[in-house]
Amino acid sequence: MKGRIRIRRPSAPRPNPQTMPKTRPLFPLLAVALALSWAATRAAPVAAADGLSVLPGATLVRGHPANDGDSFYVKANGRELHLRLYYVDCPETRPGRPARRMIKRMWYQARYFGLQDPGTVMRFGNEAKRYTERALAEPFTVYTEYEEAMGSSGKRVYGFVKTQSGEYLSYLLVANGLARIYGKPRQNPDGLSDDAVSERLRRLEAGAQRARTGIWKASDFERITELADFAAKLKESRTSHRSPDDPPLDLNRATRTQLESIKGIGPTLAARIIDARPYRSTEELLEIRGIGPATLRKIQPHLAARPYRSTEESLKVHGIDPATLRKAQPYSEVENIKIITASPLNYIRPSNNCRTEICRLLKDLIDNAKETIDFAIYGLRKQEEILNALVHAQHRGVRVRGIIDKNIDRKSYYSD
Repeated sequence: MKGRIRIRRPSAPRPNPQTMPKTRPLFPLLAVALALSWAATRAAPVAAADGLSVLPGATLVRGHPANDGDSFYVKANGRELHLRLYYVDCPETRPGRPARRMIKRMWYQARYFGLQDPGTVMRFGNEAKRYTERALAEPFTVYTEYEEAMGSSGKRVYGFVKTQSGEYLSYLLVANGLARIYGKPRQNPDGLSDDAVSERLRRLEAGAQRARTGIWKASDFERITELADFAAKLKESRTSHRSPDDPPLDLNRATRTQLESIKGIGPTLAARIIDARPYRSTEELLEIRGIGPATLRKIQPHLAARPYRSTEESLKVHGIDPATLRKAQPYSEVENIKIITASPLNYIRPSNNCRTEICRLLKDLIDNAKETIDFAIYGLRKQEEILNALVHAQHRGVRVRGIIDKNIDRKSYYSD
C-alpha cells in the first residue's frame, strides 16, 4: 500500500513579549554617536605635530576696524580670534595710537621700502588690506599655538594662515610686494625651520623687487642702500662696547650714548641711571631697578662716581661769582624765548596753510626782522607763506641765511 508519510516537526515556542528583554533600534544609536563625534570635532581643534593647533574652515570677520594686511579678526572653531601673522609686517593703514610709536614705525617702513614720503606707507597699507580680504574670501585654515602678540588694537595671537588654494598668506603678501620680512619667526606647519622660511621669503621679496611689484614700484633703491648703510653704522656705534683699557666713565656726567657703550647697559637702563643722579659711589646703582649685584659687578669696572658739583659750585671752582654772573646777564634777556609744541594727532600730514600757532609766530618773527634771519626749518616744501615772508624780508635788506636738507644728489630737497 502506497502512501505518504508526513513528518511534522514540533513548532518552536512563540516568544512572550512580556518576558523578552527590551532592545532599541540600531539607527537612532548610530545617529547619536555620529552627532557626538561631530560635536567633539567642533569642540577640540586638531593638534599639529609641531604643537600648533589646526583650525580648518576659518572665515574672515569682514569690516572689523582693526583689520589690516597682517593682523585681522577671524572666526574659527566657533569663536573670534585676533590673528597676527608670523614673519611679515604690512604697511600701516592709519596713524593709530600711541602716535609717537606709530609714526616711528611708519618711518621704519618707509626706510625699508625706500620711500621718499612716509605718507605713501598708508596708501600701500590699505592696498595690502584689500589684498588680504580677497585672498581670504573663501574659508581657510589657521595654525596657531595661541602665543600672545603685543599690539595697540587689543590682544592678538600669532598664527599662520593657509588659503583655500593651499598657499601661505605671508608668502603671498611678500611675493606681491605688500609686506616686509619683519616679525616673529617660527617653524611653519610644514616642518620648515625658521631659517628655511626666512630664506624663501627673501627669494620672494627679491622677485617682487625685480618686477617692481606692489610698494616696490614706488621705491628709490638708491635711498634704500643709503639708509641701510646709515642704519648699519648707527647699529655698530650703539653696539660697540668699551674695552677694559678704556678709562672709566663718570656716572654723574656720562651721556646716554656713552653709558650704552658699556656691555649690560641698554637704552632703558641708561635713562634710569641718568634720572637717578647724582651719585656718590657706584654702589648706589643697586638702588636702580634692573641692576642687581651680578649686573653691578659686570659694569662697575667701567664706571666711577667722581664728586658731583652743582652749577654754582663749578663756577666758584673757576673763580666766578654766580651772583656777578646773574647781574651781568639778567634773566629778562631770555624772556622772549618760547617753546611751542604741536600734537601730531591733530595733523595727520603736513599742512600747506599757516594755521598752526608755531607757523603764525614764525611768520611774525620774519615780518618784524630788522637785520638778520638765520633759520633751519624741516618740512619747508610748499610753505608759500613762510617762503614769501623770507623773500620780502630779503627785499627789505634783511640778511637771510638758512640750513636746508639735500637729497642724495646733494641738491636742495625742497624744489620750490
